[in-house]
Amino acid sequence: MEVYIKGYTWKKKSAKGDPEIVYVDNSEKETEFTLTGLEKHQTYTLTAFAQVEGNDSFTYSDPLDVFTGEVVVDGDYQLVFSEEFNGTGAPDPNIWSFEEGEYIRNHEPQFYSKSVENAYQEDGCLHIVARKNHMGSDGTVHNYTSASMTTSKSFVWCYGRMEVRAKIPTGSGLWPAIWMVGNDYNWPSNGELDVMEYYREKILANAAWGSSKQWTAIWDSSSKPMSYFEAKNPNWRNEFHIWVTEWDEDYIRIFLDDELLNEIDLNKTYNQGGYKGNTENPFRYHKAGWGDYIWLNLALGGDNGGTIDDSLLPATYLVDYVRVYQKQRLPE
Repeated sequence: MEVYIKGYTWKKKSAKGDPEIVYVDNSEKETEFTLTGLEKHQTYTLTAFAQVEGNDSFTYSDPLDVFTGEVVVDGDYQLVFSEEFNGTGAPDPNIWSFEEGEYIRNHEPQFYSKSVENAYQEDGCLHIVARKNHMGSDGTVHNYTSASMTTSKSFVWCYGRMEVRAKIPTGSGLWPAIWMVGNDYNWPSNGELDVMEYYREKILANAAWGSSKQWTAIWDSSSKPMSYFEAKNPNWRNEFHIWVTEWDEDYIRIFLDDELLNEIDLNKTYNQGGYKGNTENPFRYHKAGWGDYIWLNLALGGDNGGTIDDSLLPATYLVDYVRVYQKQRLPE
């Protein structure tokens, strides 16, 4: 008895509706076929169907979820997400989603705008620009505008290595960040990882998770003053730097230019039940689909940013690339 592949179905996992059905000419009894036309950085559900010789009915395989990242072997790791910002104009809408509004968090006065004047690609970098007296994407002139963008609808990850090369703006009131949060539960039970924050002349690397009181976090924080970095490199503020996050089941380690800033022991990061009795560990893979999405933003003032120095505006936060490597993709 021989079995012949007759076709396959495919569908973007986040899409609604029926899957696409592709029939193949398998007169040569091939066992491998190539599926083309898929978007990068998406998860697709694939199902093959075959026909047993002498039988008119089809036999279907179990569904297979496939992530279409650009896979490049790098030691034990594979590159599963790569945003190089080599285009022009607005960031790729298939990857990045934008917040819109003001006073969203931490009493920050900037209006987060979807405008290309606040976030755009040019010269191989993402430019996030904070502006004063500027029209936002809502058509209203605001005292301050900026941008906040995430991969919440396109990419999450758990365990691996993330590299971000960036040049950050510094000065009173500026608050650039590279951070991540889990894709389920309310904050802080979803876990927050601040790979980079700058404010009040400090560089910070933090993690937060849920306490026994809702909306109140337990923090593992580390900070160094700008004077520490400038003592080693007086031109530090004018250069690009590389932030690396290494994440496994036991620890999260955050590095800046190969120097360890914080090591977070994941045996200590269990939620304490403040949100609906949640005692999960938001930094450990504990259910299908769990992961963190990436966040890039430039905030102004607020609880931590300090007094805004208007003479520093417009201020530009440059990101050269964001890359994530994993030894394996976890089930989605």
